[in-house]
Amino acid sequence: MKKEYKYNDSYPLSVLLEVLPGWYEENHRDLPWRDTGDPYDVWLSEIMLQQTRVAAVISYFLRFKKELPDIASLAACGEERLLKLWEGLGYYSRVRNLQRAAREVMSRCGGSLPQTAAELQKLPGIGSYTAGAIASIAFGEAVPAVDGNVLRICSRISGNTDDIALPETKKALERQLSMVFHEACRQKEQAAEESREAEDAARRVFSPGIVNQAMMELGATICVPNGPPQCGQCPVKEACFAFARGLQSDLPVKTAKKPRRIERRTIFVITEGDACLIRKRPAKGLLAGLWELPSKEGHLTEREALTAVKQLLSESEVKPAGGRDILHIKKLPPAKHIFTHIEWQMEAYLVKVVPAVESPGMPEGDSLKAAPAERPEGDPLKTAPAERPEGDPLKTAPEERPEGDPLKTAPEERPEGDPLKRTPAEVQEVTRADAPGAARPGRALVFADEAELTGVYSLPSAFAAYLPVIRMGEMPQDVMSHGIGKK
Repeated sequence: MKKEYKYNDSYPLSVLLEVLPGWYEENHRDLPWRDTGDPYDVWLSEIMLQQTRVAAVISYFLRFKKELPDIASLAACGEERLLKLWEGLGYYSRVRNLQRAAREVMSRCGGSLPQTAAELQKLPGIGSYTAGAIASIAFGEAVPAVDGNVLRICSRISGNTDDIALPETKKALERQLSMVFHEACRQKEQAAEESREAEDAARRVFSPGIVNQAMMELGATICVPNGPPQCGQCPVKEACFAFARGLQSDLPVKTAKKPRRIERRTIFVITEGDACLIRKRPAKGLLAGLWELPSKEGHLTEREALTAVKQLLSESEVKPAGGRDILHIKKLPPAKHIFTHIEWQMEAYLVKVVPAVESPGMPEGDSLKAAPAERPEGDPLKTAPAERPEGDPLKTAPEERPEGDPLKTAPEERPEGDPLKRTPAEVQEVTRADAPGAARPGRALVFADEAELTGVYSLPSAFAAYLPVIRMGEMPQDVMSHGIGKK
């Protein structure tokens, strides 16, 4: 037996249809996706607004629309560019589903969104709320769009005490509002039969898209979720069960969420010159397929961190001909990032590396530039070849080495294409030229400079606290704690 949404008949939900359209017309916010006449705008904005505040979405919406103005351009967009446009909004599965749906619309629907909620829900990433919003706002279908705002408003107005965190409560309200909407349509049709003037009046009273947007607006600005509702400004307070009895803080009823799982991670900010090492995450799981600053589970000691960094640097994708040397390691202040169900508590190390090649061609300040006599005590390269003990492979000068020894030939005498022919400056240039640039398929590790991090690669906001380190070499105090804002 289907559960019915419980409410007091003295506080009918139909009052929303009678009062809210006029209030909305006078008080709604001017948002870039409203009243454009483009179903794509409604769809895109509703996906962006999931788990994200309106104020935060506006700039992302405008940027996204400028780059991908329609469904066809969204369907054709490359993955790296798509993720870069979404960078900062989080919940990247939303934009991946958005593109999957766009491609289905292009292949199956002739490039135009379906016009009914039932058909819209067949597309990836579109549930009952989003389908109701698109169908009612863009196409005028008489279907409700029930989200957290609408559940909260209707619970307070009707005195409903069902737990709004339960799916069955949402489904019951959708059925109840559908009945209210259909009754309004019936009255509208009846009025149309009686006179054109009565039809015009009925149209002003009921427009499914306006009613749905008005409820969203009321829930976002007046009947708010956090803090006391602004009942003095509410257009339906006289018909509100909770207001009449002072129960605003008791309604709606909502089960508390489970505490987030704490995960401790160590982040590595590994820099070479003006570039930083980034890594592609696995195709499934948290932050699937996105780029990240390399990390390890747990909070590592400096010794453990060095071991982990050496392992990363040994991987062939980022290993130049002579390998890399670690010049410097410095622990950074802690930071945190909050996901929906997980909280990352992060510690981090700034690690500066250089190609492990010695030559006067190395830049000033590079620890490999110094001649042996100038090196500090304890440096294994301080001892000149003639002074090295017997058996040390660096004791023998090139000309004294046996035939076939790869170190016998001087760099300038080596054949073209030999990696040891280049000067260290040339080696470094080749290494850097191979790493940055447009993302390449199959590469899981790259060194990317600041311009590439800004314009090519998409780093999730979980790592935003550490991005200033790449430029400044330290973490500003005002970004030591970082998290996603809530809607």
